Amino acid sequence: MRRFIYYCNMNEWELQHLLTERWRRNRFEFDSEKFDLVCWELMFPSWGICDKNRTWGEKSVDFIFYSQMSHRFLVCEIKNIIKGRKDFLSAFCQTIERTCCFTDQYSVHKIENAMKECYHLAINERGGVQFELPEILFPINPKIEMLLLAIDFPKKSVVEFEIWNTMSLSDLQAETKKYATNKEFNRFQTLTINEIIQLHDRKVKIMNIEL
Repeated sequence: MRRFIYYCNMNEWELQHLLTERWRRNRFEFDSEKFDLVCWELMFPSWGICDKNRTWGEKSVDFIFYSQMSHRFLVCEIKNIIKGRKDFLSAFCQTIERTCCFTDQYSVHKIENAMKECYHLAINERGGVQFELPEILFPINPKIEMLLLAIDFPKKSVVEFEIWNTMSLSDLQAETKKYATNKEFNRFQTLTINEIIQLHDRKVKIMNIEL
């Protein structure tokens, strides 16, 4: 219980720092596969790395993982505790929007440079500088999946989450309009059907963070 409270009291940056260190030491496990941590705080459209002490200002995705077994990427957003339906829907939409950015703009050159920048300039809180990188041969046309991680999800909204995964883009955009606008809802409203069509897997997966 104390461990749970400790993690819950972290802000999002602190949680990401801790998880970055963990997943650099031991690869991330999902779907019975081991995934390499490729980069974190990847910004769009520059594909630079967000660092509050150095460069920031663009939207970014929390983590990018890659499995050398199934040759697929995970585009991953991290939240501490998601407390209600609106926050859950916002995180859900954010994960889709960032995955659309990653899919639309992806190239082998960009992802290789992003990985180098992350590891070569990593601050101590993220595990420090590392010049020897995981040896990964990135594919030209990879499989890309969406993953939302949180310490805890609102129990009453998990069933609705399954419904969201079956909804059309226009219906999801209408769903966000039931709430007062926020930055992520605004970004989601700009998505087009062509951006959604290019996604390899259009379902967001969720997973609790192991404490």
